[in-house]
Amino acid sequence: MVPDFTLRDLDGNDVTLSDYRGKIVVLNFWAVWCRYCIEEMPDFNELDRELAEAGDAVVLAVNVQEPYDTVNDYITKNDIGIKVLLDEDGYVSWNIFGVSGYPTTFVVNKDGSLYTYLPGKTDLKTMRTIIDMVRENAPLH
Repeated sequence: MVPDFTLRDLDGNDVTLSDYRGKIVVLNFWAVWCRYCIEEMPDFNELDRELAEAGDAVVLAVNVQEPYDTVNDYITKNDIGIKVLLDEDGYVSWNIFGVSGYPTTFVVNKDGSLYTYLPGKTDLKTMRTIIDMVRENAPLH
């Protein structure tokens, strides 16, 4: 099982991973200073819209160690609708998930187990394929 954690969102609310048990969770670890993170963010924004319509999955964008204002300004100016969580001290990113570079994306099954992770930049087509595989309980090759 993926270890549980709680982080605050941009509205100041505590968000706990296990609150999403029963849904597929896409955890995208990112930073505003990261060029590749910014390049893939529109794809994750679109994916989040699609998943919200389907109702069986969610994207959580975990920002690592950046000031609230920096993150909120980027999200607001770019009309990003993804739920953004603030990993202010980097503990969740580094100690729980072992993230060593950005972006890094983890896909968590409905039961809370890890399905896969993708180090580096990804795209909408790849994420759609992975989500479909999770929905079908397809093994990774």
